[in-house]
Amino acid sequence: MKNAVHLLNDGVVALNSDTIAGLFIKYDSIQGMRELFKLKKRDKNKVFQVYISSFSMLKKLGIDKENINILKRSLPGRYTIIVKTKLDIPHITKDGYIGIRYIKNKEINSIINNIGPLAATSLNISGKGVKELDYYKKIFPFVHFGNLKKIKEGKPSSVIKCIGNGNFQLIRPGAGSLKKFCADIAIASDHGGYEMKEYIKSILLKMKLNYIDMGIFSEGSVDYPDYAQLVAKSIQKGEVKKGILICGTGIGMSIAANRYKNIRTALCHNEDYAKLARRHNNANIIALGGRFLPFKKLEKILKIFFTTSFEGGRHLKRIKKIEKV
Repeated sequence: MKNAVHLLNDGVVALNSDTIAGLFIKYDSIQGMRELFKLKKRDKNKVFQVYISSFSMLKKLGIDKENINILKRSLPGRYTIIVKTKLDIPHITKDGYIGIRYIKNKEINSIINNIGPLAATSLNISGKGVKELDYYKKIFPFVHFGNLKKIKEGKPSSVIKCIGNGNFQLIRPGAGSLKKFCADIAIASDHGGYEMKEYIKSILLKMKLNYIDMGIFSEGSVDYPDYAQLVAKSIQKGEVKKGILICGTGIGMSIAANRYKNIRTALCHNEDYAKLARRHNNANIIALGGRFLPFKKLEKILKIFFTTSFEGGRHLKRIKKIEKV
């Protein structure tokens, strides 16, 4: 550990985190930053995560009280939480945000206690998967591997961005459960539903329903089954209770989401559809057509969907038959 502390003053050290192996530098080391970009051939517009070992370090990183409280509710854990910062250090901040990691790892936390926050990125080369230790020693000859005997494999951290008012964006699904974020709803769209999704978020804010936005975050073309899966699986895991999915017609999202067990997605065109979807079908996801449904109808449809209770009775018997299929 003492050797790692010494080398981190200007160098790069490989360590296993709680999720996967990473390359670590002092968070404010210019020399270390240059080495890390060079080693990974990394796009300089991408930033590194910052590891802390105590919440007392957050003020030093330019994070205000509100965001410190958010971090305290979710960390330590298998998350990278992106919050607002007053710092402007190009390799760890972007557009006024910084990604924070605080994990249960004695070695890493001991180093941080001695040297201060660390910046890191994954050890693996993008698109090549995890390799044996000797492979990395060969391609990264100037990295200190210390006592590292085996490269840790697994899912990377879940990357969550705080966007205010108790709402979040899921930037990258990973090892951390979303239950800690206490969201009421998961929402996602493809490119055909992006504009409607952004509009709906203002309605949810008005309704005081907290959400996790699972994408997309721009209007670039994507495949709707990927986003239907994110919302459906989040409900299956008990991370949220209900979801909203939007594509051009709502049909594709409905088909994709209903492939998942115990997911009941209803494509709703009006208030009556929304009411009956809840009363009779106990729908847990509402699908909407971003290119066909007038925006002015959305607030009433969503309000009915999220306030109407399931009637049970004869309808419960029918749902149980569906679940057996």
